Amino acid sequence: MSKKGYVPNRLPSANQVAASQNKTFRGCYFYVEGSTDSCMWRNFLDDKNVKIVACNGWKNVVETVSKTLADGNKCLGVVDLDFQDFIPDGEKIHPNVFMTDDHDIEMMIYHSGDYLKALNGLDPNGKRQKYECDNNTRLLDEVKAIVDNIARLRIIVKKNKLDLVFRNMNKKQEFSYPNYEGILDKHTYTYVSDDKLIQFLTVWSNGITKAHVTPAEITPLFSEEKAREYNMWKFLNGHDMTLILYILLKKKVKLSGLTNAETLERNLYVAYERASLQQTELYAKIQEYAEHNNIVIFK
Repeated sequence: MSKKGYVPNRLPSANQVAASQNKTFRGCYFYVEGSTDSCMWRNFLDDKNVKIVACNGWKNVVETVSKTLADGNKCLGVVDLDFQDFIPDGEKIHPNVFMTDDHDIEMMIYHSGDYLKALNGLDPNGKRQKYECDNNTRLLDEVKAIVDNIARLRIIVKKNKLDLVFRNMNKKQEFSYPNYEGILDKHTYTYVSDDKLIQFLTVWSNGITKAHVTPAEITPLFSEEKAREYNMWKFLNGHDMTLILYILLKKKVKLSGLTNAETLERNLYVAYERASLQQTELYAKIQEYAEHNNIVIFK
C-alpha cells in the first residue's frame, strides 16, 4: 500500500502565521483551522478583544498557539475533534487548544438541530417537509446513512496511512471536492454500493496524488470497518454531510433555489444559535479560559 503521503500546495507555516500578527494588538488571538470556521465564530466573539485567525489546518493551529504564547501574547485555538476519540494520534495537545464536541463544527450544528432553521430559510414553500411526509423519512437520516460509508473509508485511510485524499487544493488555495453524485444511483439518488464508493474515490484521488491505491487494497479493510459501531456525531464528517445534503435537496426534494453546497454551508453557520453553542463543552472550556485570564471573549 502506498504510504508516501500526498502534500497539496504549500500552506503558511505556524511561524509565518504568528509573525503576521498585529504587534500592537493586546487582546486574545483566536486561532481556527480555516476561513469557514472564522465565518461561524465571528457571530459569537467580541471583535474588540478577540482577533480570529485562520491557520490552515489542525497542526498549524496547535503550533501557532505555542508560538504566540512564547511571544508573550494571549491566545487560544479551536480544532476539529476529527477521529481523535477513535484513533488518537498521541500528540500532546496544548492546554490552550480546545476540540469540538463532535467531529467538527458542522456536526455540532447538525447535532443541535439548528440546521433546520437554515433549511427552512432556503425552502420557503416547505418542499423538504412534503418530501419527508410523502416518503415517511427524515432527509437528515438519509444523509447520515450515506455519509457513514464515506466516514468508514476516511477512517481506514487514517488508520492505514493510505495515499487517498478527499479534497484537492488549487494554486489559489481553494479546495475542490469529489462530486458525490458519482456514488449515488442516477435515478433514485440512493447509495449504490461500497464497491462503487471505493472505486469512485480511488479513481478521483489517484488522479490528484498520482498514487496507485487500488480498490483491492481497500475492500477487505472496508468489510472489517463496516462491523464497527461509532457515535455518529463524533464519527461523521460535517462537510461530507453538507455535500450529500445539497445533492439530495437538489435531486430528491427538487429545491431549485439552492445554487451550491457553499451557500448551504454558510446558511448553517448563520443558523447556529448562541443558546446551542452555550450548551456545549467547547463553550464551557473557552469561557473558563476567559474568566481565568480576565478577558472577554464572547459578545
